Order: sequence, then structure tokens, then C-alpha cells
Amino acid sequence: MPTANRISDIDQVDAFLARPKTLLEAQPAWIQGSRPSEMQIIWNVEDDVGIVSGHLRFVLPKANMASPSISLIWRNYPICRVDIEDDGECHPNPPDASLLGLEAEICGSHVHSWLLNRNYVLNTPHTWDIPYRCKTPPQVRRLNQAFPWLADQVNIKLRPHQHIVELPPQDDLLDLR
Repeated sequence: MPTANRISDIDQVDAFLARPKTLLEAQPAWIQGSRPSEMQIIWNVEDDVGIVSGHLRFVLPKANMASPSISLIWRNYPICRVDIEDDGECHPNPPDASLLGLEAEICGSHVHSWLLNRNYVLNTPHTWDIPYRCKTPPQVRRLNQAFPWLADQVNIKLRPHQHIVELPPQDDLLDLR
């Protein structure tokens, strides 16, 4: 049984996703990620009344620039993530994924959407995870395809100068320490 706090959080995420949002200013600089082998961008998301209660987190593995991920984070909780991967990279869905019409295993680029994971988050009171995934559309295979697609999915209006994510300098990617 969900707690009152969890129900409130879910309602707030639903409201956050329903409201129009924008990204603050120009693309932030790439910085060292939480793992030494990654670079990341944290780009604040502002809602229609000017409140920043979320951000996009772009993660780029230094050794494989073709496999970035983009997460929408709300108050430090993940609510959506796109993972760009080769078609040979496969991940299992939870055992009950078929109840949502999902395949047992997803190969290649995929999205962990709020729609797929909302009930799981609601009914799992001691953790906040988004384990259910489905394939992205065929045209979403690179970072600069996934970014505007995800923005559209979560109601973020990109300004003209925000449609392309500039990659970090090569020197930053060569430092794998």
C-alpha cells in the first residue's frame, strides 16, 4: 500500500510532467561525472511559473561516446531516461513486464518512461527506480536525436540554440583517470 508521501510525490511528478517547461539558458559545460570514466552535464529545468524543480542529466562514457544517456531528474529522483546503445546491447525487463505489453528483453536504444514506471514507483515504497524499458523510435539513435525527442516527450520546450548538444573537448574524453 503506497504511503501518503509517496502518493503526494507521484501526484507532483504527474503535475511537473504535465506543465510546460524550459531549460535555463545555454548548454552547461561538461564536467567530470560521478564515475571517473564519465562526463556529465546537469541542465536545470524550469517550469512555467519559474520554479526549478528538476534537471536533465546527460551522461557520456569517455570510452564510448556513441552510448550516452539522458535522464530527467525531479527533486533528485529519476522519472525518465533514454539510453542510446548498439542493437547488440540487451537488458532484461522485470519479470512482469509482459503485463505492460513489454518484451522480456530490450536490445538497443531504449527509454525508461514515467508512463511505464509510474505504478512501480508508486507501489515500491522503499526505493525509487525506473526499471521498465521499451525501444525508442527507430529515428532515435544518437544524442542529438534523443535530446529533442525526450524534450518533446516530457513537455520541455527547447529554444532554437538548445536543440544540439555540443560534445566535450576530445582532451577531456582522453583523460580516463
